[in-house]
Amino acid sequence: MGNSHNCAKTRGSKIIVTTRNGKVANMVAATSYIQNLQVLPENDCWDLFQRLAFGGGGVKMTPALEVIGRQIVKKCGGVPLAIKSLGGMMRLKREENEWLAVKTSEIWNIPDADKKIINVLKLSFDNLPSSVKRCFSYCSIFPKGHSINKMKLIQMWMAEGFVSTLQGNTSMLEDIGNRYFNMLYLNSFFQEVETDVLGEIKRCKMHDLVHDLVQFVSGRESLVLNANMIPDDVSETRYMGYISNGRRVTFPKALCKASKLHTFISFSPYEVPRDMFVNWELLRVLDLSSTLIKKLPSTIRKLKHLRYLDLSMTDIEELPESITCLYNLQSLQLKNCEKLKVLPRKLCKLINLRYLYIRGCRELSGMPKGIEHLTSLQMLSNFKVGSEEDGNSITELQHLNLLRGKLLISGLENVRDGTYAKTANLKGKSNLSSLILLWGNIDDDNGADNANNYEVVSVLEAFKPNCNLKDFSIVGFGGETMPTWMVNNSLRVSNLVAITFMNCSRCKCLPCLSQLPYLRYLAISEMRSLKRFGDSGSNKLKEIHDPAVAVVAFPSLKTLVLDALPNIEEWVLEESMSTHSFPCLEELFIEDCPKLQVTPSSLFPSLKALKFGRSSSSVAIRSILTNLSFLTILYIEGCPNLKFLSQRVLEQNMLLEALVIARCPEFEVFLEVEKKHDNDKEFVMSSKTATEESIMYLMPKKSRKKSRVLSDLQCLEIRECPLLRCIVIKSTVSLPSLKKLVIMNSNATVMETFSRNLTSLTYLGLGTIQDLVFLRKNVLRNYKNLKCLFLENCPLLQIDGIFFAKNKKKLPVLPCVELVMRGCHALNSLNFPLPCWSSLVRVHIEVCRGLLSFPEGLSSLPHLEVLKIGQLCEDLDYFPFPDMDHLQMQKQIDSHHQQYYFTSLEVLILLGWPKLKSLPYQLQHLKKLKGLVIQEFSGLITLPDWLGSLVSLDELWILSCENLMQLPSKEAMLRLTLLKELVINNCPLLKYRCNKDRRDGEWTKISHIQRITIDGVPV
Repeated sequence: MGNSHNCAKTRGSKIIVTTRNGKVANMVAATSYIQNLQVLPENDCWDLFQRLAFGGGGVKMTPALEVIGRQIVKKCGGVPLAIKSLGGMMRLKREENEWLAVKTSEIWNIPDADKKIINVLKLSFDNLPSSVKRCFSYCSIFPKGHSINKMKLIQMWMAEGFVSTLQGNTSMLEDIGNRYFNMLYLNSFFQEVETDVLGEIKRCKMHDLVHDLVQFVSGRESLVLNANMIPDDVSETRYMGYISNGRRVTFPKALCKASKLHTFISFSPYEVPRDMFVNWELLRVLDLSSTLIKKLPSTIRKLKHLRYLDLSMTDIEELPESITCLYNLQSLQLKNCEKLKVLPRKLCKLINLRYLYIRGCRELSGMPKGIEHLTSLQMLSNFKVGSEEDGNSITELQHLNLLRGKLLISGLENVRDGTYAKTANLKGKSNLSSLILLWGNIDDDNGADNANNYEVVSVLEAFKPNCNLKDFSIVGFGGETMPTWMVNNSLRVSNLVAITFMNCSRCKCLPCLSQLPYLRYLAISEMRSLKRFGDSGSNKLKEIHDPAVAVVAFPSLKTLVLDALPNIEEWVLEESMSTHSFPCLEELFIEDCPKLQVTPSSLFPSLKALKFGRSSSSVAIRSILTNLSFLTILYIEGCPNLKFLSQRVLEQNMLLEALVIARCPEFEVFLEVEKKHDNDKEFVMSSKTATEESIMYLMPKKSRKKSRVLSDLQCLEIRECPLLRCIVIKSTVSLPSLKKLVIMNSNATVMETFSRNLTSLTYLGLGTIQDLVFLRKNVLRNYKNLKCLFLENCPLLQIDGIFFAKNKKKLPVLPCVELVMRGCHALNSLNFPLPCWSSLVRVHIEVCRGLLSFPEGLSSLPHLEVLKIGQLCEDLDYFPFPDMDHLQMQKQIDSHHQQYYFTSLEVLILLGWPKLKSLPYQLQHLKKLKGLVIQEFSGLITLPDWLGSLVSLDELWILSCENLMQLPSKEAMLRLTLLKELVINNCPLLKYRCNKDRRDGEWTKISHIQRITIDGVPV
């Protein structure tokens, strides 16, 4: 419910429920909203299997294996998970008899579909090497649906000893663990992967059926425990995941007796007792991330076998020195410990430490002396350079040549000159894939002397990375030029895939990057001295290429970001490469570049997403749009000087799916353009305004009947464009694919364009349209698929017909599930006739100051789950909630009329106003209500005892009730047996009375509640 409240203002929110159980589907949704997924067609099944089994690195496809493979695929019954699992398994089987064994397996004789899939997965599991089986079984400690961090998982495997090298094998443990992970991924035990900018897997999940399998194969050794379901005996448990029910729940003492425990992982916040792991002497993995621990007890030294310790996202300020006695420790995770100020002085004693994560530790002053002795370190997320007097200088990095993955070096303003920087020996760290160099506290004075500039540049010049580096970022650099080693033909950068330059405020020029063969991502931001971007005029480039030969610039680049470059004027390339540049560019983002006038004449043949924002130059916008043909997303925001665009933008980009024009106060029109014969220049043909209104034509007159302009458009947003007064679309023209239409802070006449032919529209949002008076019923009749209607700050809006039923038989049945009406003060009454509005699930009606009564019919909506209502007419001294007696009279039903009163309502958000001194008593009849928010009832002093009748309530939020002093009686609060969370914000009197130390206060009424938060602080 908390999420429902926080997301109350989210536009277009949707909830999708997936299930394999038809009964569950019928319970949570109307039949019309249930989509039964069909099995995968046979040809698609074979294509999927063939790609996995016979693809790169797989078994060679022979006629015999193809026949057997097709028979196996047919037995999978069109279930993708089964096909993927078998495909990954069969790629390792070379012999025909191995394939025949799978085809004739007994698993195919099981009639139950789910059991058959699990047995297919079990077959894949049985074919895994024993070492990989152990790694998979270990994953049973994760709850269903949990997002698993790949690197953390591999480190846990290593800590448990599941990953080891054979004698004579020189492979690193990390590489072997990565191979195990990939094997499980290829066999579809992991899915829904999330990748980084280099394409490396960061996180993954397990399918529910895979989770069922891993629970089965792990047996009794592994448990995922909820605080409500603690077994009596955990003495044999080796691997444990723990989910708490709340911050104030006491950690179960029984778990402290699990003397054979090897792994303990927390998945929710709770208070950690000081004696928690006294008996866990065999522990190898301890994850207390996100718990409420503030101090790690010194008894941690007793965990002699501990190899993995995670204290990330906790309030720990320091670590005890006794932690340095954990000589077997391999991984120490301290990410986002924002209060951590210092690391143990003798950290260098942890000679087996391979991973040290300290990213996000803002208060950390520096690194302890002696880090250079941790020569086993594989990953060091952040090395913070301190002063030489502190002993944590850049020279500490010299011998850490096994570092891999990502390394952030911060505090580089403390590096004296290039001589010291060179001792970091970055070129000797061949396993690093990502490097971030960060300077802080750079003086922004442009008048910095040349000597200082030379020193800063010499530092960066000395940081020559290894040629294997793939991702490189420079942040806060205070020099005027980039290093000489960072040029097109340099081996130091030839393998780079991603480059970021950020906040280099004095830098006046960038190195030549156009010929980097693998560069896919380039971001340049916050560089105020940069006036030119591109390789034009580069002497280095002229030495390499013959000007007569066409050269492809940025051959692999997919994403380019130019942001906060206030003085950039030119983005140019050599003439020989201009028209052949950026062949793979798919995303281009330009923001806050107001002086950019010159852009390359490239065709950008692959560009799909284009965004201009924050003071972008109108000249640059029109120039770049000139030759584009394959855009799917065009986003223009915050361009104050943009007055028009050529209509050819719409005509040429036939695949356009999303068009957003926002905060462009001068924008009037898409112009029809033709060419003059005398000088071949474009001139405006349809920009003349015979009336006061400017007209925007989406299509040229000559081609309106045949053109497919905007036929694929799915999203159209017009925001803060007050001069754009009308969009003319003739009856022969339609937007058949348009699903989302948003018009905000614009003129009411724009809506006249969209009165018909939007048959696919699912979301309509109208906001801050001061002169919008009517929304006629025929408008909504034409939107046959409308799911969400959002109306905000339209003070003159009157709604004709659709909310006022004289003849219910003529009203359309709308599929609308969400209605939001806010700031529509001209409305004095509303009616929700059935069956027209019977699909509504969420309704928000607020700040409608003319509304004198509760909307009729609202309490009878059969599927209404979330209602936010309030801040109605301020003359009312009561909340006009509907009586059940009135409902009974309307329905003419028997005494069991409660069955028609908010039958499905689960979340109610009430917004008050000054005259209200009580809550509507009708609330006590809402027996199914799970969440209640009481907000801005400034006249309310005491909450009534009948709130105890809300027997299903599990969350209660009390917000901005400044005079509220008392909760319901203790007896009433205790009747709320399901109440798990109480949130009190901006209620100063109630906050004072809820103090634990007050004997006559409210604490005794609420002390039993699991989660209590007052003004954002957990109690």
